[in-house]
Amino acid sequence: MILYNEADIGLDEPQTVPGDTSEPQPVQYDPVAKTEAGGCGPYSIPEAAPPPYPQFSFSLALNFLKEGGSVARVGWNGKGLRVSAQFPTINSWMTLPYLYIEYPDGRRWPWLASQTDIMSDDWHHF
Repeated sequence: MILYNEADIGLDEPQTVPGDTSEPQPVQYDPVAKTEAGGCGPYSIPEAAPPPYPQFSFSLALNFLKEGGSVARVGWNGKGLRVSAQFPTINSWMTLPYLYIEYPDGRRWPWLASQTDIMSDDWHHF
């Protein structure tokens, strides 16, 4: 596993983890990407294939939510999570619209977008 891109720091050969016999993989700079181990870092291994659905920004996701749709992010660790909007009715306890996240088992919880969520372009229809 390559720890960092040697061209960026002026080294002649890739730096590797001692004892690692795997072939070096191409590395690309992406400050918000997930690393192979699941953490965040500036260098990550690119995805093997693009997702089979279109991706878009949070502003488009928010418009889709306002129209009654559900959205999710490719970058989320949890699979099957989705965000939807709840609009109050005459019988609602809440008086203003809000966003909630729904877990795969059907549980729902009010949701606030993080700065990373807002700046990401990996939103898709759910």
